Amino acid sequence: EALNWENWLISNADSKPWEEKEVDSRRLSDLVDIWFRQHGQTLNDGVRRKAKLVWLCEALGNPIATEFTGQTFAAYREKRLSGEIYIPGQRKNVTPTTINRELLYLQAVFNELGRLGEWSGGNPLAVIRQYKVQETELAYLTEDEIQLVLDECKYNRDLWLIVMLCLSTGARWS
Repeated sequence: EALNWENWLISNADSKPWEEKEVDSRRLSDLVDIWFRQHGQTLNDGVRRKAKLVWLCEALGNPIATEFTGQTFAAYREKRLSGEIYIPGQRKNVTPTTINRELLYLQAVFNELGRLGEWSGGNPLAVIRQYKVQETELAYLTEDEIQLVLDECKYNRDLWLIVMLCLSTGARWS
């Protein structure tokens, strides 16, 4: 037991519980900046995603990150869905899919910063579930629509070849 006690003392020698831990006063936008510098800039849509996250931080009141909770986001998304909070220049009413995307973006910030050792507070949004959304039914072209598309493309050989390839393989325009 004495050896166990000694090993415990040695392993906790740097730990001083009587000293106050440094308070993390970073704001949510600070975490977004760190996330972008250390990870987000490598994503194909990283710049667009950062802009969305910066707007989201402002819409949430840019809280101190340690005070940000799932309840904070739940209240935000309720207002966002009702149209009380919206991006100027865009339509007021958003779909649950848009709100789910915003949730996923913020969750990804906390998850990645946790993996990188920049955030030790856990993911406050881990308790929030996405809204259930109805999957949209896939659309397809009818025989008449296919003929119409091909007729419109017949004056441009390259376009006609691309359209034929897409029709033959089931590829999407995007």
